[in-house]
Amino acid sequence: MAKTDTQRITDTLTFLQNTNIVTLAERTPAYQLAQDFINAVHPATGAGTPAYHQFSMSMSLGYHQHNDPNDRRKMARALFLLWKAIKHNDNGFTMPFQTAAQINQATAERTLRNYIRKARCVYESVHGGHAGADHVLTQVFQGGQRRQFLRHNKVWVAGSAVLDPGQTPENVLPCKFGYNPAHDRYEFGVRQAAGNGEFPIDVESVTAFHWTDQRYVPLPLLPPPPPYVIGTTNFGQLTGIRLSGAEIMVTTQFTGCSFCMAEHLGHMYCAHVSPYVLGMAPNTDGLTLATRVIATGAFANAGGAAPRVYGRNLGSAPNPGGYDIAGGGGAGTYMTIVGFPGGTSYEIYSQTTRANAIRDARQIF
Repeated sequence: MAKTDTQRITDTLTFLQNTNIVTLAERTPAYQLAQDFINAVHPATGAGTPAYHQFSMSMSLGYHQHNDPNDRRKMARALFLLWKAIKHNDNGFTMPFQTAAQINQATAERTLRNYIRKARCVYESVHGGHAGADHVLTQVFQGGQRRQFLRHNKVWVAGSAVLDPGQTPENVLPCKFGYNPAHDRYEFGVRQAAGNGEFPIDVESVTAFHWTDQRYVPLPLLPPPPPYVIGTTNFGQLTGIRLSGAEIMVTTQFTGCSFCMAEHLGHMYCAHVSPYVLGMAPNTDGLTLATRVIATGAFANAGGAAPRVYGRNLGSAPNPGGYDIAGGGGAGTYMTIVGFPGGTSYEIYSQTTRANAIRDARQIF
């Protein structure tokens, strides 16, 4: 017998309230977000209205004679309900599909788990607290399978141009971490104050510098400086930011920059070299920059160690192709790098996003 509108909605809420694919602490705020949405938009007094029926039918998956042994149909409906609840709280959120029937049930469990965690962050952005963002960062992302997380969750870094001279050669800065529904991604905001739903942390901030900066291409003691020509520039005097080994490493987004890294005496040294900065000259292209840094690069403050380079369409082994960004970047096209301390070194990962979709996620160091 087909479900009534009220049965379908009530059953979905009950499933979300009791599912064991996440912990009680994770699912309770997500369930409450969904319940609050139903109470606000489709209250009990509204049952039987055309809008209530239309919403219920958008969660319908058609008649199914036997129960699914993995509850995938229930997961698909719960996922759709969470999307609607998130959008109710942030109209900038884009519904991935317009009906639950369009959801791939083969991946529904994994996707639902991810969105329960996101819904928890949204709930706390309204009601206060940051346990959801804390859990995602420290237990799921940092403490779990990092590449798997990056394959299924977009990550963005709003980096900082600040280099604290009092910490040289390190650069640990305050940061916030949280979920942004409008872009459906987790975001690091270096030197930004945390609000509701956002977790305050410290990070190793690798500041980006233009390729002609004195940290990379030292000026002579006496003027005038030589003309900058990328084809003849030697990057043998790179000054890297040394990671302390205590905090997560972040750096601003990549659309053509080269990320350089090397180890020296138990520390990781990193540099973010930009091929172009608005208002600066001369500029170059990402591939040319990566080619020249690989050929001539060395960290002057890391024992002359040659950097491993991860650049646009070119990189050092084991990533000779670097990262692929088409069309010169853009609001939804960029590459993210984030690193985690482990033992005496760091595990560094990249995620490439094009047209707002994850295209690649890998460990690069």
